[in-house]
Amino acid sequence: MKFVLTLLIVFLLIGCNEDSPTGYKHSQSGEQFELQIGESISIDDGELVFEFDSVPIDSRCPERAVCVHPGDAVVVIKVFNNYYEFHTSQQPRGMTINEYHIELISLSPRLLQPIEPTIYTAKFIIGKVILG
Repeated sequence: MKFVLTLLIVFLLIGCNEDSPTGYKHSQSGEQFELQIGESISIDDGELVFEFDSVPIDSRCPERAVCVHPGDAVVVIKVFNNYYEFHTSQQPRGMTINEYHIELISLSPRLLQPIEPTIYTAKFIIGKVILG
């Protein structure tokens, strides 16, 4: 019985690690952070939690290429089972959800060849909206 209890405690501690694939990263409003597809973040001790869901469209000009148009990519996040789309060069690049303003800062990489979804990294900044 003690072995089972010890094993359960070890699994709980591993699950609470912020670098755990099933755990959340943590941040405070006003801080920039990066997420990869499938990663979630908890802002201000759980006041807002969202997941970087997908990049369904990416028509951006690749790095070191000369393009007439910069193109655009769509970044989808999931907040409380609702999906929201952000764009890299069109609108909306940011929006207010549950008293927090979420802004997409960047999406990488930008490559010539097709990009595996697992290597996308999106950089965001979130600020708490003060209602006056």
